[in-house]
Amino acid sequence: MITDRNSNTILDYFYGQWQAVNDEIHQLSLVRNSLEEIMDAVYDAGSNDLQNHIHQSIKDMSKIYSIKEGWKDKWGFDNWVKSYDISVKRDKGSLQI
Repeated sequence: MITDRNSNTILDYFYGQWQAVNDEIHQLSLVRNSLEEIMDAVYDAGSNDLQNHIHQSIKDMSKIYSIKEGWKDKWGFDNWVKSYDISVKRDKGSLQI
């Protein structure tokens, strides 16, 4: 990457790194939210159905993660992001005042 001064190659590299970090942040956020729900249930005195609540929180987190993992970019947004700023500047639109 250091010897290749092609901005698209460099952008692809950093975008891939950004995407990996963003995916990890999202996954950790799901885990954090699930843990918060479980802690809230434990904190609520008299929660008789604690075990079921814990299982449901884990199922919900897994379902959300599965949906995220199964999502496909049918519209090409992932590729468009690389040139979005340029395409927006180029497209003046048809706004008439």
